[in-house]
Amino acid sequence: MKGLRSYLAQGYWVRFVDIRDNFEFGHEFCGPHRIRGATSPNSGRPLLQLLKLHLTDTRLNLSYPDVSILPLLFSWTCDISQGPLLYQLIDETAIEILRYRAGAAYQDFPYPGYPEHFPVKLVSLVPLSIEEQSTIRKVNNEETDQVYGLRPDLCRPEHQVGGEPFLVQPWIELSCPKCSRGMPFLASIGDHSGSTTGFTGNIFVQTIFSLCVSCRTIGAYQQCD
Repeated sequence: MKGLRSYLAQGYWVRFVDIRDNFEFGHEFCGPHRIRGATSPNSGRPLLQLLKLHLTDTRLNLSYPDVSILPLLFSWTCDISQGPLLYQLIDETAIEILRYRAGAAYQDFPYPGYPEHFPVKLVSLVPLSIEEQSTIRKVNNEETDQVYGLRPDLCRPEHQVGGEPFLVQPWIELSCPKCSRGMPFLASIGDHSGSTTGFTGNIFVQTIFSLCVSCRTIGAYQQCD
């Protein structure tokens, strides 16, 4: 994808695992959180924690003296979903929201009874193969239409950290509000929540996360098709 820079050259699928499986670093998908500041200014509801990455996984190449987890947060129950959300990690237990789309809180949207969090799932990071990454690049660049029937998972948003993800819309690089530098791609989260209902009910909704390493700023925005 033209212009896309990834913080991690190697991409990793985010795969649900059973606790009996070889489970190494403690990465978690969804679940509740107690992060101070992680509340929507529009609705007063907690931001959704989509992924909690543990920095003990050296493949992430991230190390901070007072932060050992990286929470990826977003919201679909207010106008935050309509623009970039940028927040800074203050320490292990707190964030500061730096920029968001101010506006309305939604009632019964994306669907009635929307939860404050989805059930926590253990996940593992599984490396993309060279062939998988090459195919995703070709799909993004519209260089092939031969893969849709053979590998539909490479032609829709999947949960991924690093590398180049399938993108439903062109890549948008966010700038860090603290230092004004461009923020490279960190992760993509698709609609599958690990429960019987998705995050939005549209399998072509995608949440893109970027990272400014030096400022500990995370950016998130939604794309859909």
